[in-house]
Amino acid sequence: MMRFFLISLLFVGFSACKTYYPAGVIRTEISDSTYQNTYFSGDSAYLYKTQVDVYGNQLSGVLVIKKIDDNTHRVALTSAFGNTLLDVIIAENEMKVKYVMDDLNRKFLLKTLEADFRMILTQHHLIQEKFVTGQDTVYKSKIKKEFYYFFNSNKTNQLYQISLASKSKEKVKVNITPKSRTFAENIVIQHYNIKLRIELSEYRIE
Repeated sequence: MMRFFLISLLFVGFSACKTYYPAGVIRTEISDSTYQNTYFSGDSAYLYKTQVDVYGNQLSGVLVIKKIDDNTHRVALTSAFGNTLLDVIIAENEMKVKYVMDDLNRKFLLKTLEADFRMILTQHHLIQEKFVTGQDTVYKSKIKKEFYYFFNSNKTNQLYQISLASKSKEKVKVNITPKSRTFAENIVIQHYNIKLRIELSEYRIE
């Protein structure tokens, strides 16, 4: 029994120390030192129908994203009736809150939303590792104590997925449906460590 217990402890220890990598990737030589995410890099405003599911509560509205400069975007969420729910400016090293409704004014939630917006808005990333699969090129970039993985389709040469991971596990996945080099038709942000899902779909004026 003691021997089985010790083997179990060793197995748990090895599993906890295992480094996370996306499935099926093969490390390759880095040819470029940076990776550029070109979505939201245009000068026009980007409009999305938005649904946020957080711990069983739903919030919907229209999200507006406008580039101010290469490192700064303004992000505003309004209700279907035009009331402002959230209005923030996301710069390179900070997020300035211009307005937030009381139900969203939670420090943890705001920091999570800031991190989510940075995943899709930040344009330039230093590359730490590069991988290939049968259909993709995957770029790994470090962000504080975590890592971004950018999945670039070899067929279309467009970014279609972003993964945020710790050293040991994936925490957030972003699935992207490209429409052009600077515009994503649909974006789904799925968290795995908390109950949060954000869906963005192109807003079409009918």
